[in-house]
Amino acid sequence: MTLSVFEQATAHAAYIRLGSIRKAGALLGYSPNTIKKYVLQEYTVVHEQVRVTKVQSTDQRLIGLYVGLWMGDGTQYRDGHMYTVKICSNKYNKALNMFIHDSLVKLFGVNVHVLEEANNGRCYIKVHSRFVFEFINEYCVWEENKTHSVRLKHSVQKYSKEFREGCFLGLMLSDGHIKKAFAFNVTSTRLVKNMIQLLELMNIPSKVYVQKRVHLGWRDLHCLRILKRDIVQALQVLDSCLQQLGYKEGFLILKNEPAVI
Repeated sequence: MTLSVFEQATAHAAYIRLGSIRKAGALLGYSPNTIKKYVLQEYTVVHEQVRVTKVQSTDQRLIGLYVGLWMGDGTQYRDGHMYTVKICSNKYNKALNMFIHDSLVKLFGVNVHVLEEANNGRCYIKVHSRFVFEFINEYCVWEENKTHSVRLKHSVQKYSKEFREGCFLGLMLSDGHIKKAFAFNVTSTRLVKNMIQLLELMNIPSKVYVQKRVHLGWRDLHCLRILKRDIVQALQVLDSCLQQLGYKEGFLILKNEPAVI
């Protein structure tokens, strides 16, 4: 099928808005191949699934990193035969987004797309793969609302030291901060318990207080803190894990946070 210039622009715009050649085709009454033809003509990457059947790396730090990132800022959904996994991020932190992109490529050998929203600071590192979609089930459990209920599938002690370090890094890169103090703030009581246990195995004590927000229509926020004297040790674990993963800079630089130690 040959489309007019106006129809081509409409097809391209529909794909950009919907993110799916099938949805765009259904909306406009064109075949998926027709939509794909004109989207590619505009030098836009078409998000197609890549068949992945196994991980490309068995590095436990790398796997733990992915699990931590997904528990913190990950989401996934299925639309017909399309399986989508995405990590949410800030589009202004280019170094972190590229690090996440490269880590997913290294772990899964899959096409990874970094998508930035035009009118805000949101960014999505997105993968289309059934294998990646199902992979997280080996490591995590959650209820209908993932954000408020996610946790590791087994007790923290059952995972290797390398996995725990990677998971700690992933959680801190997503929901953690080290600015004036060490902060890890989540709505999942189960996830904050995982973080407490990860820190305990590093001999770092922590305390949690609850920020009451139910009266505002939001879930209560569970805020974990450690003593300032223990931040140096936590940073050493984070920086060492990054080095083992091949990243030369430290956590504070990757997270784009000022050094406070």
